[in-house]
Amino acid sequence: MPQKVTIRDIARLAGVSSGTVHRALYGKKGVGEPVRQKVLAIARQQGFTLNTAASALKRGPLRVAACFPAPEGEGRYFYTDVWRGLREYFAEESALNLTLLEYPFAEGGQAAALAAALGEGAPLNSPPAFAGAAPDPAAQSAAPPAQPAAPAGTPPQRPDGLLTLGLASTDPAPKAALERCAALGLPVVLACDDAPGCPRFACVQANYDTIGRLGAELLSAQLAPGSEVLLLSGEEAIPSHGGVARGFMAYLAEHGSPLRVLDLPGYRDPALPGRLRQVLAQTPPAGALSVNSRGSVLLAGAVRQAGLAGRVRLVGSDVFPENIAAMRAGVMHNILYKNPRQQAYQAARLLVQRLLHPDLPPPAAPETEVEAQVLFCSGLYRYG
Repeated sequence: MPQKVTIRDIARLAGVSSGTVHRALYGKKGVGEPVRQKVLAIARQQGFTLNTAASALKRGPLRVAACFPAPEGEGRYFYTDVWRGLREYFAEESALNLTLLEYPFAEGGQAAALAAALGEGAPLNSPPAFAGAAPDPAAQSAAPPAQPAAPAGTPPQRPDGLLTLGLASTDPAPKAALERCAALGLPVVLACDDAPGCPRFACVQANYDTIGRLGAELLSAQLAPGSEVLLLSGEEAIPSHGGVARGFMAYLAEHGSPLRVLDLPGYRDPALPGRLRQVLAQTPPAGALSVNSRGSVLLAGAVRQAGLAGRVRLVGSDVFPENIAAMRAGVMHNILYKNPRQQAYQAARLLVQRLLHPDLPPPAAPETEVEAQVLFCSGLYRYG
């Protein structure tokens, strides 16, 4: 009878320590991506994952609910890649007998989506189920297809775990839903934004402070001393917005930058486009940065309409067709890329590993960081 492969065996074959193998297999920090991929490849070759898959088939499918903004309208700028990352993970790990239940929601609908996922609120039709079919990149930006509704009278079946994001809101309902998950013993992993004070097993996000500092360093190096920079700082209460804006200002303060910052907050404010046009018409800044994707589209459009394309050093956020087109047209000069696809992928992996190994302790650092990047036009070929 073949001997069961152990973590020690994988460590010997990979030439690393058992601790490194454990961190690589369970998605913990402290392992570089090349080492992680090497360990995972050896584990697959040695049947380590296949053994896990065999036990998964015996215990039945694991149901994971995902509640993120829908990849439609303005949500497509950022959340198209979030849904891609989720589906990509579930496609790659189809042997583990996993089912992804998708609960996309419109702005302000997170609480209702979470309640529906728990079977405790009004159903949002029947959630689409993604059971690991090979993803079609051309179709992934579209909303998932509707699935047949469950027969009338069928009791709701709760998921085994939940993936969502920590949206800032004055509405306490999303926080209450996450606390309800904890009370039910359902592990929660957050992606893209944390929810301070809410129970979760882990959170995967970019380092927003670093992203803000990258933007400040870029503009400090590119603009003359004393230049004015327009900062579209979004909404302070949204962790990603506030983190980028604070990092931007902290870098300037710590380095004694002579740049003058005009802060233009607002995210859902209908008056923001008019205020932006007024600023550009009166005293056009030498540079501008938006902390979020929605503001990037607004800023690029306003700069183009004002006839300032190429004259304002513009730094946007996130990679999507509108930003790519703005860079290629010379309207936008750099993009701060938060890699939402990888954030979602890593969050799914952490949650599934927790479900497969219920005794797995939370990561030593609950926040798992995904590396951010600064993109220039010459690197856009990788993104379409």
